[in-house]
Formats: sequence, structure tokens, C-alpha cells
Amino acid sequence: MKPRVVVIGQGNVAWHLLRALEPVAEVRHISSRQLHQLPTDAHYYILAVSDDAIAQLAATTPDVGVWAHTSGSIPLSALSQHKTSCGVFYPLQTLTKDVPVDWSHLPIFIEGTSASVSKQLQTLARSISDNVHQADSSQRRQLHIAAVMACNFANHLWDISDQLLRPLGVDFTAMVPLVQAMLSKATLIGPHDAQTGPARRGDTNVIQSHIESLPPDLAQIYSILSQHIIKEYEQD
Repeated sequence: MKPRVVVIGQGNVAWHLLRALEPVAEVRHISSRQLHQLPTDAHYYILAVSDDAIAQLAATTPDVGVWAHTSGSIPLSALSQHKTSCGVFYPLQTLTKDVPVDWSHLPIFIEGTSASVSKQLQTLARSISDNVHQADSSQRRQLHIAAVMACNFANHLWDISDQLLRPLGVDFTAMVPLVQAMLSKATLIGPHDAQTGPARRGDTNVIQSHIESLPPDLAQIYSILSQHIIKEYEQD
């Protein structure tokens, strides 16, 4: 028998979870405005809502089934003070509506109020991914910080790169082979050993010329990152 899962939320994570779970579970979608329609006979209730809404929704919904939120930064206690059986179901991925994602190898990190709850959430996670791990609230916070560094900040730097290219009439696709090669190399030998560029070489003349060519806000970003790279490799 398929598990009954209620996904609560209207954002990117909810959109993707619904589609990932539909083949393996009886899934019902409830927006935060439809809580009066919340069924009380589901096995799982997944809160795929904004971080600020988790505790409030947990406090105003029935204590039935297993509840889980999907946040990387909110501790389990946001749920456990209101629910008997609860945990965290954290997919480590950037998710945007209408952009397909392959869940089969997507990392999902689980935490539960008990070994039994953790096992139940792991079972649900393994029905859509073969890459399931246990992580407590402290570990998950570090994972989220690492994800922001690797994904959100990296994407912002790509956006800056795109802005620098546009006046030249060059599309950002010109950077794609470079970015793909960097990711492939970092995956193969590790990011530390894969680092290249003027800061890695300690080429202060090139660094200074770049800084002088940039507007003040971008020059500050360039300088901070360059100094951090120089410091990281100064003993090599």
C-alpha cells in the first residue's frame, strides 16, 4: 500500500516534491491557506513552506502522523515543541518551478525525534532517491551554509560575469565550457587543488589591474575573494 503524504506549501520545494512523490505515494497538496481542508489520516505531513512559517503552522495543525519540514537552517525543535512524531526532510538541491530535477541521486538529509521516525522518513526518502543520509540540526545548518557558498554565491558570481559580458556583446554561454571544466576538475581532484587564476598564482599586478577596471562594489568583491584565495595558498 502506498503511503499517504500531504505536502503543505506553494513554493518551489512543494512543487517539486509533489511531482517526485506522485509515482510512489498517494499525495495531496494543501496550501497554507487551505489548512481547514487538511486530512487527518495521512502517514506524512511535509511542510514545504518558508522558514518563518514552520513553527506557526506546526502550532496550529493537528498532531497526527509524522510531520517534517524541508528547511536547511531551521532546527527540529521548531516542530518538536508542537508535534509528537516529527523530523526533517531536507533535499539538498536548488529547485525552481518548471525546471525538471532528477531525484534519483539527489541528496536528502533526514532527522527525526526518534529512531522510529527517522526510519520512516528515510523509507519515504529512499522511495525517490538512492542518496539518503542522516544529519542533525547542527550538521544540517553547516550543510546549508556550504550549499549557499557552492550554489547561491557561485550563481551570483555567474550573474556578475554575465553583466560584465553584455556590454561586449558576448553571451554568458561563452563561460559554460569554463564553468563545466572547473566543476569537473573540482569533483575529480577536490576544489582546493583545482583552484587556478591570478590570486592562486599570487599575481598582484593582474589583480590590481582588474580591481581598477571594476566599479567600486564589484572591485570590493573581487578584492575580498582574491585576498582570501591568496591567504589560503600562501603556505603552498
